[in-house]
Amino acid sequence: MPRRVNIIETIRETIECHNLIPVGTKVVVGVSGGADSLALLHILDGIDLPLNLVAVYIDHGLRPQETPLEQKTIKDSCLYLKIPLKIRAVNVHELVAQKKYSLEEAARILRYRALEEVRQECGAKLIAVGHTADDQVEEFFIRLIRGSSSRGLSGMRVKRDHIVRPLLFENKALLVDFLAN
Repeated sequence: MPRRVNIIETIRETIECHNLIPVGTKVVVGVSGGADSLALLHILDGIDLPLNLVAVYIDHGLRPQETPLEQKTIKDSCLYLKIPLKIRAVNVHELVAQKKYSLEEAARILRYRALEEVRQECGAKLIAVGHTADDQVEEFFIRLIRGSSSRGLSGMRVKRDHIVRPLLFENKALLVDFLAN
């Protein structure tokens, strides 16, 4: 159990150090069903800061075989934590056809658009997403391959506009371990 408390304390310190989430703030938490976003939901709930959380699952329509299990996992977590859950569906294929984006880019655009809509509907101040240090490294190499400028190579920021990434300095393996215990 000490390890579990340590990750919660570490994330609380990250939140305080970077002024990510003011006390009492209403926060929309993007939850995909993956270890990183589920850990984020549990950690934010377990932090000794009074936060008002709303979980949001975005169904991209890209993995219909996996979606029901993801939704069940998230619903079960939200029931256990007593956190409201909102589910939104987006049409990635339609945006790809209209704008000629890649599937990944279209999914990202629609995901953030849907999260922002829920943020506004709920009167939330922030959107928390579960990007980790592993995602940061991946993003860096994607940008490097695409030929980004030095500014573009700086990677994701821990806070940008209404988006906060409290797990950005943690690795995914630690979060998987947290969920397993």
